[in-house]
Amino acid sequence: MILEVLDRAVRHRVYAALVASARAPTAASLAQLLSVKRNDVRAALERLHAAHALVLDAATREVRMALPFANASTAYRVESGDQAWDANCAWDALAMVRLLDLRQARVLDWGGPGRDSRVLTVAEGQLVERDGVISFPRPAWRWWEDIGFT
Repeated sequence: MILEVLDRAVRHRVYAALVASARAPTAASLAQLLSVKRNDVRAALERLHAAHALVLDAATREVRMALPFANASTAYRVESGDQAWDANCAWDALAMVRLLDLRQARVLDWGGPGRDSRVLTVAEGQLVERDGVISFPRPAWRWWEDIGFT
């Protein structure tokens, strides 16, 4: 799928907002920021969703995920200095540390069914704790069947 110019601009604004403030703008905010019609932004978001460039909420059709970022509170959080970002899973949290080139960070896993809470420390850009397991509940080739569950 070839992304249009507007699609790229929308994607850029979504990621820029997530990096800066840990929350993605709404379609209405994106339309205002880009000086375009809200329906055009909604169409761009749908194309980005279809291309697996981001994930829309099934009910609201607003941005739910722009991997590795979550646009809502989750069981996984990355903290560095006075900033914090939500991640969709442990794997995304670790990817976020690299993506943002965080030299010092904490990766928090609040725990859940079958797993205890845990805090991983990043110092000088390196993961301090190197023991642990990240579980993938389904094979990678099936992740996009239900990316919210995966």
